[in-house]
Amino acid sequence: MWTEKHPKNAGSFFAYIDECEYLAGIVAGYASKTGKLGFVGAKPIRRPPGHQRFTLGAGLVNPKVTTQWYLPG
Repeated sequence: MWTEKHPKNAGSFFAYIDECEYLAGIVAGYASKTGKLGFVGAKPIRRPPGHQRFTLGAGLVNPKVTTQWYLPG
């Protein structure tokens, strides 16, 4: 995460945000008029294909929804 040696006074973690992504997808699925959604990642971390809870949540309320993923870097 850091370019230099890991600082002693700092730390990092990867939160379990699957539930939040799923709920955000449900809201986006209801709000979308075209069925086209976009998801912008904060970091260039590639997540496993089965881990796309946002699209699963949106598909629950709109089965024809599609999601375009944007990852930095």
